[in-house]
Amino acid sequence: MRKIIGIGETILDIIFRNNQPSHAVPGGSTFNTLISLGRLGVPATFISEIGKDTVGDIIIDFMKKNGVCTENLDIFCEGKTPISLAFLDENNEARYMFYNQFPEERLNFVWPRIEKDDIIIFGSYFALNPALRKKVCELVEFAKERKAIIYYDPNFRDAHAHEAERGDRQDGGTHRQRGLHDDRADRVGDDVAQDDARVARAARAGRLRSEEHTSEL
Repeated sequence: MRKIIGIGETILDIIFRNNQPSHAVPGGSTFNTLISLGRLGVPATFISEIGKDTVGDIIIDFMKKNGVCTENLDIFCEGKTPISLAFLDENNEARYMFYNQFPEERLNFVWPRIEKDDIIIFGSYFALNPALRKKVCELVEFAKERKAIIYYDPNFRDAHAHEAERGDRQDGGTHRQRGLHDDRADRVGDDVAQDDARVARAARAGRLRSEEHTSEL
């Protein structure tokens, strides 16, 4: 049976209403997609990095309860699982503050088995982050070789626009020459790597808005 494999950030969102904490729910762009698929009974595996701490345990338990495989997580000991504070206004629009502490060496995960017509999902700032991009590219290139379907979802938060532009300058733009284009992809665009600058500019201009959490808020 076809598998869905996602790679992306994982975070615990602490929701505030009227400046008071309301509840907490695990989240992340690709994470939310995989949770929805797991709830539907679709074979779903998620690759991410989580600290060996109480917050990480909450996220792993949430994944298991929603039918998402946790075997390919990078569970690190040096650092802490990311959290965010989401302040909701009267229109339920969220303003975010992010807190994280990652180890120097990141995303050391066990590669999943990828077969023909499996679907690989990735995107958001996680795919552009200079600290992670090489390993994300390696996974996507391997998936292409295995004739999997590649699905790219920008879902880029305004807050990360300046980081993407800075990372692009530090990288000298060389990652755009590699490309991640796959003619068989459902939605990759002309070339994932060439989309980086456009996504960053659009995010800065406010044309791309983050999706609402698919988990209950």
